[in-house]
Amino acid sequence: MTLPPNVPKSAIDKYVPIKLISESPNGLIIAVIPNNLVKPTPSSLLALRIPRSREEREALLRQIESLLSIKTRRITRVIDYDPRGNWYVTSFCHGRDLQHLKENYFQDGFPPFLICKIFDEVMAAQGTEFEPKGICHTDLKGSNIILTPTKKEEFPIVRIVHLNGIATWDEQAVVKQMIELLRYLTNSASRIPEKHRMNKKGDKLEYVIEDEDTNSLRIGDDFYSSIANYDLEGNTSWEDLKSRWTNQATALMKELYDPERLLDVMGIIIEPKATDDEFKEAVEDGGMDIIDDRDL
Repeated sequence: MTLPPNVPKSAIDKYVPIKLISESPNGLIIAVIPNNLVKPTPSSLLALRIPRSREEREALLRQIESLLSIKTRRITRVIDYDPRGNWYVTSFCHGRDLQHLKENYFQDGFPPFLICKIFDEVMAAQGTEFEPKGICHTDLKGSNIILTPTKKEEFPIVRIVHLNGIATWDEQAVVKQMIELLRYLTNSASRIPEKHRMNKKGDKLEYVIEDEDTNSLRIGDDFYSSIANYDLEGNTSWEDLKSRWTNQATALMKELYDPERLLDVMGIIIEPKATDDEFKEAVEDGGMDIIDDRDL
């Protein structure tokens, strides 16, 4: 039998836990609602994040002022935190993380257009949100990035959701993290896999360019090869990565686009993490079972 999660008392004083979303060596994520709401609804959900290690708590507190000032959808928004670093609360992100998607649906690598979309958005998060504040994210593994569905746009929102990898800006660390993220997404393939050289139906991709000088598949193959063969001990600059690879990714996202594969992805990530029935039952019960733990 799985024991209820340990939640710091200071968090329980302010929030009602609704559902355990995930548990890992890095910590817990629990869907919560503020305990002062008169009529809570599923849209009231927030995410309570409980770091496990002292190092992570200290890192959080060092960067908390910078994190509180970030107001972009590319990075989960910090709403509240414990002054001792025992927990922090962020906006609640619906959708599925890259690790879940890869393990269950894309073991051989993500569709190229989606890889380019993820790369483009994470590069923007690092370059336009983190870098000006003198910080960066140094742990871009699959569980730290989520795809969130939206009715207003065709593509999902790409969002960095765990902030345990926040550190002082380090150009080479960022470059290596981006390469490792791309290798994770491409499965370190040296060229575009055969099944992604055409659409889901087996026909030519609608927007692919076949001109000799601007052939989309050839440029895509070069992109994959550069990722697979990149020397992680090299010294590619952040500016070089942005100027060369971002432009390629932006173009390939459009040229290798497959609407049916995108619909498949959207169908997966639209499933709610906490259903309306789960929410209603937890609220009526006064919250999920937990162990009220002492603060560190």
